[in-house]
Amino acid sequence: MTPAYEFLDATPDFRGLAVAVGVGLLVGLERERRHGNDGIEHVAGIRTFALLAVVGVVSSWLGVVAQAMVLFAVASLAVIAYVRETSGDRGLTTEVAMLAITLLGMLSTPYPEWSAGLGVLVAVLLAAKTTMHRFSRQVLTAGEVRDGLILAAAVLVVLPLLPEKAFGPAELFDLRKLWLLLVALLAIGMLGHVCQRLLGARAGIPLAGFFAGFASSTAATASFGQSVNDGLIDHRTGVGSALLANLASLLMFIGMIGGLAPHLLVASLWPLAATAITLLLSAMALLWRREVATDAERAAVEVSSGAFRLGHAALLALAIFTITVIAGAMNHWFGSAGALSTAMIAALAEVHAAGASIAQLAAADSIGMDRATLGLVMVLAASFLAKGVVSALSGDRRYAWRFCTSLGLALVLAVASLFLPPLSF
Repeated sequence: MTPAYEFLDATPDFRGLAVAVGVGLLVGLERERRHGNDGIEHVAGIRTFALLAVVGVVSSWLGVVAQAMVLFAVASLAVIAYVRETSGDRGLTTEVAMLAITLLGMLSTPYPEWSAGLGVLVAVLLAAKTTMHRFSRQVLTAGEVRDGLILAAAVLVVLPLLPEKAFGPAELFDLRKLWLLLVALLAIGMLGHVCQRLLGARAGIPLAGFFAGFASSTAATASFGQSVNDGLIDHRTGVGSALLANLASLLMFIGMIGGLAPHLLVASLWPLAATAITLLLSAMALLWRREVATDAERAAVEVSSGAFRLGHAALLALAIFTITVIAGAMNHWFGSAGALSTAMIAALAEVHAAGASIAQLAAADSIGMDRATLGLVMVLAASFLAKGVVSALSGDRRYAWRFCTSLGLALVLAVASLFLPPLSF
């Protein structure tokens, strides 16, 4: 007996056929409603798209030659339809959707799940025409589009091309780390800009600062300092937002210590809590007295031409990277007086890595809890020192003074809390 469907390249799959018809009807329904509102007869509606889906799935059963012929025929029909279009809207959306549905019909036999998901995505994109056009033409500015493309190119084009390993004496120079730092600065600037646009200057800037701290509190400190220096935000807003960024970074630090060495977290709870509470209260004191956004802040939110300043971000990334190289060179060439000195040097560049090294030593009982707690405070002191330098380089004197004063107060209270009796649970 001759096997059924012997002349076909693929066995008919009625589940795939059902998916293809469903996708065609869904997209055709959207096109039918869209075209029905203008009173003009268009080339393709609900029936046409359903038929194209069926043609696509049947061609997948017949083989590659049939698929190529179908695609050529549908493309020809789309070109003819576009040339004969008489309405004022001569877009290619419907014609491209015809090709997309035909391809999804072909895909529905081997991969019905992918065909269904992509079909829904196509329908959503078609239905979101008004929203997407308004967002791209009225909401986004030319500067924001440019900055978004720059950030995308930095992440997707340049970053994969950079070497994975460091080079130079003691492998101190790491181009990938430098570029990641630049990307972090640009992304923080973008995040802050988006928060300002969505929430306004009063709530958006501090919220952006807090979330930026989870990425890089040093970069956030530098970014807010430059904004203050440029007159885009006032000193209270800039310092308060930078303190919130450092609070977020400290919360990550506390969580990391608790995950690596829970006993160390309990032993160092007083200084860590004192530092966190001081940063929070200092930020709230600065932001609470600022009842309304300044005219400059409102203007920056309303008419801002871009999301970040590329030149300034590059200079700051280079400065922070230089600090990192100097710290590594000191550690390599001059050595360290034990684990705490090494951690302090590392904290000039990365506080979380320095804290992790102490936590791992404490978890392995290689260092006492009192010494480890002192080490965490010393690590925070080194980190605050580096951020104080960054604030002075990026902002003006008032910004640096207020920021460093708040960090200094937090550090003094952390040191004072070392003399309190340890907690026990």
